[in-house]
Amino acid sequence: MTISGTVAMLAWANARADLVGDGMPVSGGFYQRNQRSPASGTYARATRFPNGIPSTIVAEQSTITSTRILFEVYALVEEAAELGASALLDAIKSLTGAPVPCGATGVSVLVSDNYTGPTYVQEPADGGENYCYQVEADFLLAPS
Repeated sequence: MTISGTVAMLAWANARADLVGDGMPVSGGFYQRNQRSPASGTYARATRFPNGIPSTIVAEQSTITSTRILFEVYALVEEAAELGASALLDAIKSLTGAPVPCGATGVSVLVSDNYTGPTYVQEPADGGENYCYQVEADFLLAPS
């Protein structure tokens, strides 16, 4: 089974009631593309990177997949972007080995490692977003 790391981690993040929804740190949710309405609330974009932990995790053939995801948390207010990124990092740090479902994808995230952030990103003046903070991490994923 081929696992899409970006789709799985977006589903995991969007399923977290402590991150997404009215009054939550990333109220606007998680997406693969930038949104056109940053005034609607803090939101995040996820991008998969090819680097990270080696894809050969064990000597035997395994269904476990590794992926490195960069989350960019956007908001019109700097404190909101940083708060959203900090809450996301706390959620990532909570992944310590017990399988957690990634929404209805049929994939579970097992553990996170090598996380960095929140890191402030200077946005261009005409970029549409006022503030951005990044959080990056490696994840191990397996079929549920």
